[in-house]
Amino acid sequence: MDHDLRLVYFPIRARREPVLLLLVDSGVPFDLEEIPLVTWAQWKKTRQITNNKFPYSALPVLHARHKVVPNEPKAFVFAETSAILTYLDETLNPAGTTLERALPLEVRVRIQMVKEAALFAMGRILGMSGSSEWLAPPQRTTIWGIVNRYLRDTENALSELEKCIRVVPLETDRLTGMTTAVATTISLVTQVFPSIRGMLGNDGECIVNGIFAEQTSKDVRYLSTKTNR
Repeated sequence: MDHDLRLVYFPIRARREPVLLLLVDSGVPFDLEEIPLVTWAQWKKTRQITNNKFPYSALPVLHARHKVVPNEPKAFVFAETSAILTYLDETLNPAGTTLERALPLEVRVRIQMVKEAALFAMGRILGMSGSSEWLAPPQRTTIWGIVNRYLRDTENALSELEKCIRVVPLETDRLTGMTTAVATTISLVTQVFPSIRGMLGNDGECIVNGIFAEQTSKDVRYLSTKTNR
């Protein structure tokens, strides 16, 4: 399938990172458009943020064009990180590999659950970062509670999912929407709480997350070299 992809977001990591990581890992050419926060604020005041360009009046947004029927390319605009990842998961899947939609319903639902939980945790943490004292008590304690529950619950969910499919990507595997969502959320968590790195690296309760963190470290370094435009 021919691809014509343009990702639009602010010049920060945040919610675009899972999408960006998935795009870079796929090797498919794409454009990255960064809208300064000041420009976005001006567009809001002048009502230039319309639904045909920015569904749900938010970023990130993915502009895509592919052939729905032969020789008739159609343009699409998608918002919401989870929806964008779902679209890319299927359209970027190499020929001959199993599509997520071909998996049993229970497995698909578990994958969606893990992905949504990762994005929700990321959103909660990023939402608190707007305060200048977001890492000071008592806010830090609140964030730690979110992080601790997320790591525990994700470990349990991945352990169940691992009974059905391989959840920890091999070095040669193509990343998926679920793996990029989890990996980038854990990357954020370890930056907020560096002490967690030691816990993730031990043969303890978070060993699966530790492998994800190692995968993230490798791919985020690769990502930074490929998106320095």
